[in-house]
Amino acid sequence: MKKMKTRTMVFLALMAAIASILMYFEMPLPFMPPFLKLDLSSLPVVLTSFIMGPVQSLFVVLVKDLVHLMSTQTGGVGELADFIMTAAFSPATKLPAATHWEVSLSAVISRIALHIKTKGRALDTPEAS
Repeated sequence: MKKMKTRTMVFLALMAAIASILMYFEMPLPFMPPFLKLDLSSLPVVLTSFIMGPVQSLFVVLVKDLVHLMSTQTGGVGELADFIMTAAFSPATKLPAATHWEVSLSAVISRIALHIKTKGRALDTPEAS
């Protein structure tokens, strides 16, 4: 088994910390139900996937969701949905770079839009019963 270098471990821990902090900053979406919120915590995951690869980005997602699980009121449902969504789209960000496709403006916009997602947390809002 290959050992992880210190530089890689520090980079993954830094990305997980940034993603965990960004997960606490949620914005409600206009004209949507109050439990749908927008957060930008997947951007460090996308950056990790571009730089290190999809396996390392899964580590960042796992740490981010475990940290947020300690302060949630959803019983882990929102974090599980976030993990599944981000884990499903994380390998897709590395695919164009791995196959040497030409990166155009539309590809960059679609990747960013893919990872800016909404999370339904019906139990976080006081209006939900």
